[in-house]
Amino acid sequence: MIPIKYLLPLISMSLLTFAVIHVVKANQIPPKPLPPITPSESPYSFTIAGSGVVEPQSENIAIGSNLSGIVKTVYVAVGQKVQRGEKLFDLDDRQLLAELKVREANAEVMRSALEKQLGFPRLEELPSAEAKVREAMANLRDAQDQQQRSRRLIKNMAVGEEEVIHRNQLVAVAEAQLEKAKADLALLRAGAWKFDKELARVNYLQAVTAAQQTKIELQRNIVTAPIDGTILQKNIRVGEYVNAIAGQPLLIMGNIDQLNIRLDIDENDLPQFTPGLSGVGYLRGEPSKPIPLRFVRIEPYLIPKKSLTGAGTERVDTRVLQVIYAVDPSVDSSVNSSAESSMNLFVGQQIDVYLNKIGKASSTFKNEP
Repeated sequence: MIPIKYLLPLISMSLLTFAVIHVVKANQIPPKPLPPITPSESPYSFTIAGSGVVEPQSENIAIGSNLSGIVKTVYVAVGQKVQRGEKLFDLDDRQLLAELKVREANAEVMRSALEKQLGFPRLEELPSAEAKVREAMANLRDAQDQQQRSRRLIKNMAVGEEEVIHRNQLVAVAEAQLEKAKADLALLRAGAWKFDKELARVNYLQAVTAAQQTKIELQRNIVTAPIDGTILQKNIRVGEYVNAIAGQPLLIMGNIDQLNIRLDIDENDLPQFTPGLSGVGYLRGEPSKPIPLRFVRIEPYLIPKKSLTGAGTERVDTRVLQVIYAVDPSVDSSVNSSAESSMNLFVGQQIDVYLNKIGKASSTFKNEP
């Protein structure tokens, strides 16, 4: 039995010991947790790092529509390989087909009108015109005979002066009719007026051009593949309305036989960058398989940074230079002993890229003896 005078000090010492142990444990620095995915490391002693995005050699081609309308048929599926000129989809063309028939009929009318102008004079019309000339000549001779008779009779006062005047007027009318008949015959023999022919020809060409325009619109109604490639994304279905105004791409395609990496180089790293640097890339989540890269070109216009890595020190108010590298296992076999690494790439995938600032990738590894 512990005396009461010792119980209180023992309790105080126990509480003090507990407090000291708690403070010591609370001030200990916890060990850093391991990352869920092992990050990649640069294989070079001096490097420029950046984030790249996988894209087709042809870049991503956003397929649109020449015309607005309802989708009639979609001929392709995602992942399908297509050849240049192959149909991708087409729109409802019933209105254009009806318009084409109307314009072709109008062109046929204009063609008939042109042939009519070019066919003058008709051989069947010449005998009729020649007969009218002969008729007019006969009328003139009859009027002249009547005129001579009236002149002889007026000397004997057998007819009045007004009769002579009437006979003279009949002769003038007959002469005018004869001139008109001769002019009509000459006009008929001369054929159509050259300006009437030209007008008929122009009208025919205009009608043919209008029909051809509708045929072109029918062709534009069918969207075809601009290159040989693969359908990467499809945002279109039968029965949907598509707009010719640029917006969401209806289809995305590209040539993925050769993949490129679009690398963003921060403007702060540009003083150390030189076109033609060799480099490697690493898939995120697979840091043990480097992907050899071959320099292709740079796009010298700097753009605002869009591809973000999520790093705490990353700034979004900076600009980047985009550099294109090709995935090429033949660049250096010592860098990529497994050719299958490039087969795991997908368009749009982000990879970590490291460029060798001082030369060839195979000669500057950190672990090189």
